[in-house]
Amino acid sequence: MSTADLLQRTGGHQIELIRNSGPGDQESWVGCSCDPEWQGADEASHAAHVAAFAAGAMTPFAWAQDQLQNLDSVISYMESTDEASWRVNTVRSADDTTNCFFGHLFDMGGEDKRGSQLWNLFEEIWATTYMVYPVNDGRNPDYPQETPKQRILAYLRDLRDGKAKSTSVLVAEDMARFEAEERGEISNVPHT
Repeated sequence: MSTADLLQRTGGHQIELIRNSGPGDQESWVGCSCDPEWQGADEASHAAHVAAFAAGAMTPFAWAQDQLQNLDSVISYMESTDEASWRVNTVRSADDTTNCFFGHLFDMGGEDKRGSQLWNLFEEIWATTYMVYPVNDGRNPDYPQETPKQRILAYLRDLRDGKAKSTSVLVAEDMARFEAEERGEISNVPHT
């Protein structure tokens, strides 16, 4: 299967190629945008990985990316959880019967690797534990709903709809503020 065939089958799966200078001046795989574990993979290994991706056998990282393109699949999963399975102040109960949001998110992965990737990417893209725990635990006045599940669902919908700022938006704002300070356009003296 050619590179073009693989790209077509994967819907434009991003494959990075470089030209080796040397005998034959051949292209070599240098990495894959879908998973850091493929950085530096040889052509045969990467071709097998891309073919598996095309066939639907995604890596945990790629699966998590797919789930977090928007929050609809996370919202649907959380809606399907039993209200009594939610808890506050800890991620998971000792007997594994109740979870906070992140415990449920981890469980959504269905296996440890996917659950871990989902949790990590959720924090990177959408909201960190520092943003979510106050909502889950009823300490954020913007989310006064009666139960952790209802508070989290309201928050997730606000994130999805842009009514609450995501991690990526907040990082971009901080970076813009830092760059403006560096250019001398604003003062970095804290407000009192």
